[in-house]
Amino acid sequence: MDISKQELPPLTFMYIEINCPMSEIPTQLGQALPRVMQHAMGNGVELAGPPRVHYMDMSAGSVTMRAGMAVGSGAVGEAEIQVEDLPAATAWVAVHEGAYDSLGSTHHAIEKQLADAGQKPAGPPREIYLTDPGQVPNPADWRTQVAWPVGE
Repeated sequence: MDISKQELPPLTFMYIEINCPMSEIPTQLGQALPRVMQHAMGNGVELAGPPRVHYMDMSAGSVTMRAGMAVGSGAVGEAEIQVEDLPAATAWVAVHEGAYDSLGSTHHAIEKQLADAGQKPAGPPREIYLTDPGQVPNPADWRTQVAWPVGE
């Protein structure tokens, strides 16, 4: 697996924050991501990248995550849909190839890279879904960018 240190550009992130058991992640994402996309499209918000998830906290079998999209500046949320401007960041990045249920191996490899480099995370890990399962039905062909921001 190729893991490299990269500069992540600043972005505006439109998302829904979810707290759920780990076992419900696929169901929750399947509900939240279309709602964010519908809100953006219904309000003339420019989409600026594929769907993504930022994992804010994982503990005791549950997860708090932000599921959404990078969007153009000036986007406004409403009700459960929030908008946040994220600064540029340095991150360890890898592209996972395969089904989502094996993404943990890529996260663990990046965690090891951080430890080997003597660094600590400086923000939540991010998954950016580069492949649309609706257009690419074989999970073996799915690609997901995993990025862990780090402090210098």
